[in-house]
Amino acid sequence: MDQEQLTSIRGCLRAIKYYSDQKITGRLHFQNLSNQKWNIYYRLGRITWASSTINPNRRLLRHLYQIVNDKIELKDINLPSTKSEDWEYQIITILSKQQKLTQEDIFSLVEGTVSEILFDLIQQAITEKLNYKYQLQNFFSPALVLLDTENCLEQVKREWLTWHSKGLSKFSPNLAPIIKQPQELQEQTSTKVYKNLVAIVDGKRTLRELAALMKKDLILLTKSLIPYYEKGLIDLIKVSDWQLSGSPSFSASGESQSQKSDLALIACIDDSMQTCQVMEHIITEAGYNFMSIQDPVKALTSLIKRKPDLIFLDLIMPVINGYELCAQIRRIPQFKNIPVVILTSHDGIIERVRAKISYATSFMSKPVKAENVRALLVKHLPIQKQLKSSKNALSKELRINI
Repeated sequence: MDQEQLTSIRGCLRAIKYYSDQKITGRLHFQNLSNQKWNIYYRLGRITWASSTINPNRRLLRHLYQIVNDKIELKDINLPSTKSEDWEYQIITILSKQQKLTQEDIFSLVEGTVSEILFDLIQQAITEKLNYKYQLQNFFSPALVLLDTENCLEQVKREWLTWHSKGLSKFSPNLAPIIKQPQELQEQTSTKVYKNLVAIVDGKRTLRELAALMKKDLILLTKSLIPYYEKGLIDLIKVSDWQLSGSPSFSASGESQSQKSDLALIACIDDSMQTCQVMEHIITEAGYNFMSIQDPVKALTSLIKRKPDLIFLDLIMPVINGYELCAQIRRIPQFKNIPVVILTSHDGIIERVRAKISYATSFMSKPVKAENVRALLVKHLPIQKQLKSSKNALSKELRINI
C-alpha cells in the first residue's frame, strides 16, 4: 500500500473512532462516487449495527446460515413491507421476538456483520477516497447489542493486515470465482483438483459464501484459487444480490428439479436388472442423471420421451439385439449424433464391424467397471455437461448446493 492509500484508510478509521469517543448516538454514513453506501450506527458511542448497499440479502442469509445452520425460513416471518435502511435490523428483531434467535445468536450475527462492513470499508478506501457525514438520530431503540468500538476496529485491522500480507489486497471477498478456460484448467490440473474446482467455481457464490458453505477459512480458500486466477483459468466477478423470497438455500438438502434438469441424462438399455443397478450407482455417483430401460421393445418410446445425452446399450437381449436397436435409434433425427456405447462380453473383430455398420459410437466390455464408465462419459460428453455433473457429485461431499 502506498502512503495515499494508508492515509485514506486511516481517515476512515479515525472518523469511526472519533464519533465513538464523543459518546454520540447516531449514524456515520460513507459513500463513494459509484453511490455505494456504508453505515455505522452508534448508541452512546458504542456500535449497535452496520449496513451497506453491497448485496445485503446475501450477507444476511449467509450470517443466519452460519449461526443457525439454515433452520430459519424468512418466508415464514412477516418481512417489512417497505425496505427501509434498517430492514435487516428489523428482521433480526422479529426473529428475536419469535425466539428463533438467542441473545448469543444475535450478538454473533451483529458482531459478524459489523466486522464484515468495516473490512469492506477499509478495502474500498484503498481504491478511492470516501466521503462521509454524521447524522444525530436514535435509529434503534432498544439496541439489541452494544459493541465496543475500539475492540471492533482492532479486530478488523488485524483481519485486514492478514489479508493484505497474503497478497489479497486487490481481491474482494464479495467477488465470485468462475471458470474462464475449462479445457485448459482440466489439462493443467489433476483429476481431483479439477473436480473440486468445477464443483465450487461457478460464478454464483462469493468467496465469503463458499467459505461458509464449505466451512473453510476464507483466506486459505482465496489463496488456493489465486494461482488459477493469475494463469487466466478462472476469473473473479461481481454478482447481483438475491431476493429474500425464493433465495438459494444454504442447506445441504437435495438439489432442485431445475438443477437436476441441467445435468446430463445417461440411459442404460439392458434386460439385466443387476447391470442396470450397477450402472445407476456408478453414473449417479459421478453426478449424472440416470434412466434404465429393461424392455428393449419399449426403448425407443422411452428415449424419445426423455432425450438422454448418452446411451449404454446391451448387445444380447431378447426380441431385438443391440445392433438392430442401435440402427433404429440412428434413424431418429434427434439421436443421429448421440453417443451410443455397446455393452458386450464379446469384444472381437466381428462385433466391432457390426457395431460400425449399426453406427455405434464405442464399445465397453462386461462385467461393468466404474473407471471404464467414467472414462467414456468424459470422452463422449461435452465439457459443459462434465462441469455440471462434477458440481453435482462434489456438492454432496462438500455439503453445499451449487
